Amino acid sequence: MQKINLKQRIIGAIVLLALAVIFLPMLLQESGGTKISLQKIPSRPTAPVVKAPTQTPIQMPAVQLQNPVQAAKPAAPAWSLQLGAFANEKNANALLKRLQKAGYPAYIQIQNGQAGKIMRVYIGPELERAKLEQEASALAQKMQIKGKIVPFKAINTRLQAEK
Repeated sequence: MQKINLKQRIIGAIVLLALAVIFLPMLLQESGGTKISLQKIPSRPTAPVVKAPTQTPIQMPAVQLQNPVQAAKPAAPAWSLQLGAFANEKNANALLKRLQKAGYPAYIQIQNGQAGKIMRVYIGPELERAKLEQEASALAQKMQIKGKIVPFKAINTRLQAEK
C-alpha cells in the first residue's frame, strides 16, 4: 500500500511540476506583449543640383482656332400673361379649356400658399413682351378677360388637353 501511495505522490508531483513549467513563464512575463524599439530617423537626403540646359527652348507656332468658343450669353427673359388665380380647380380648368379652344397656348401653375393651393392660369411663354401686350388687348376685347404680364417661371406646370 505504501508503494501505491508513493506512486500517486510521484505522479502528482510530476503533474504539478509540468503545470508550473507551462504556466509560470506566462505569469512572470510583462503585460503588453509587444515591445517598441526606438530607432534614429535618418536625416533628409539632399537633392542633387541640376544645371539648366544651355539650348534655347523650342518655340511653338501660334495656332488660331477656326471656330473659337464664345461665352454663352444668358438666356433672354421669357414672359407670360397671367389671366387668373383660382382656389377652385374646376374654375381654373374651365378658363384653361376656354383659352385653348380660342387657340391660345394656355397652362396652369399650381402654388401652395398660406391659404392653400392656388392655381394660376397663364398664356405664353413669349420672348417678346410686346407680342404679349397685343394678345392681352385682344383678349380684353374678345373674351373680356384682363391679365397682367409677369416673368415666366417654369415650376409645377400642368398643361391640359381638351377632352
